[in-house]
Amino acid sequence: MSHFSFENYWIERGKEEAFLYGSNPEKVREVWRASARRWYQIAGNQVAWQLGLRGKGGYGDLEQRQFCQS
Repeated sequence: MSHFSFENYWIERGKEEAFLYGSNPEKVREVWRASARRWYQIAGNQVAWQLGLRGKGGYGDLEQRQFCQS
């Protein structure tokens, strides 16, 4: 589940929730469960890989390394 999936889940329900597991674990778990159910509907028992889920404003590995070197 990405940050954007989390936000969209709550926007569709007319709410705004913080994507912070430490202070909002039940809301995060609810979206994780919904996401897992949806992926199961799509892929069944097959493995489904999601790549590039860094979160809002995240940097890719190359960008991060270049940023750290400057």
